[in-house]
Amino acid sequence: LIVIARASSERIVLSPRLFELSSLVAPLKRIGIGHAGDFASHRIGGQRIFNAWVGAGIVNSDYYPYLSLNAPRTRYTQRDAKVLLAPRTDPVPVAEIIDSRTWSATEAPTVVIGGDYFRHGMALQGEDIVNFFAGTPRRTAQWMNASQLASLHAVSDLLLSCERLPEIALLWDEVMKLAGNTVSAMSAARQQKLWQAFLASPCYSKMAPVYQDWLQLFAKTAARDAKSVAEIGQRMLGNGALRSPAQGAFLLPATASSLIAVGDNAAAEAAIRTYWPNHDRAAYEWPVMDMLLKLARTR
Repeated sequence: LIVIARASSERIVLSPRLFELSSLVAPLKRIGIGHAGDFASHRIGGQRIFNAWVGAGIVNSDYYPYLSLNAPRTRYTQRDAKVLLAPRTDPVPVAEIIDSRTWSATEAPTVVIGGDYFRHGMALQGEDIVNFFAGTPRRTAQWMNASQLASLHAVSDLLLSCERLPEIALLWDEVMKLAGNTVSAMSAARQQKLWQAFLASPCYSKMAPVYQDWLQLFAKTAARDAKSVAEIGQRMLGNGALRSPAQGAFLLPATASSLIAVGDNAAAEAAIRTYWPNHDRAAYEWPVMDMLLKLARTR
């Protein structure tokens, strides 16, 4: 456990000199941190998110042994703190959008030898996906199986060569999977050329407006452009673009987090209540939506 802290509330800015400390280089690289840009894939969220979501926290002490008293209870009820990782594991980079902290690393994520940690493995997979569409594979994608490869070829045939445009309604779930594996998992800079290629493709102008909106939404969410995502997302929700649970899992948190980021909490809360009928079950059914709903209620 490495704790970097300061007594004041001033934001800590990590210096690249951190990687000159021989005692830290190996431990950090073991979990995929080889340069400053790698930290972002491990970041969960900031004060704005956690104060609204879980409160200010409780200080454990000998006079108030909160951990000792509550640990047996949480073990018995099979509860843990993994739910707090939800802002980082969502297909939408909700924490970056809300905190206005864009993951903008231009360097490729550090390859982990002997495994990966948390979402870092997703960032490495994202690199493989971008390289696939660019036609420049750089390493053997050991994670990819026949089904995943077929999915990427289907997206290519749909969005780049236009061969399968007549099947766009059936194949759109494959595009949703692609977005789920890249948008939140990669830095804005590392995936930019992927979405630019799709938007510049001759196939784009041949699509129905709803699919054009989806590609614009993916591109703007990948860029962490809250203002544009809020505008596109509200338009899509109003036009009935939310047609499946998989689409809702991206469209709704992208729109709500962006509305919160631009200061329109009332619209964010209205969107959640209108388009997610199970909002009263947020805490245990969809932790990220529970977080967004509590953030939206802060005025």
